[in-house]
Amino acid sequence: MKKKILVTLSVASLLTLFGCPDDEITVEEAASKASKEMCDCIKDYSIEKCQEKLNSNYSFYANNDDFYATFNKVNNCGVTIKKEVK
Repeated sequence: MKKKILVTLSVASLLTLFGCPDDEITVEEAASKASKEMCDCIKDYSIEKCQEKLNSNYSFYANNDDFYATFNKVNNCGVTIKKEVK
């Protein structure tokens, strides 16, 4: 059984960042891309470093439940994300 890694995204910190979505990419495509980037990242860096990168690159989707659902559905390296409100 794969070891699950739980990554918590803090909505409060994400909302302080300003991010603009790519107009030509859907939420599902962005989540799939984020998931792949996260899996690639954790091969070489700590989960904390990769979480910071994920927060930085995908802050626009902080309140989008479809982003979280798609990320978790397509992820193949045991990473799960969820919203956390502080």
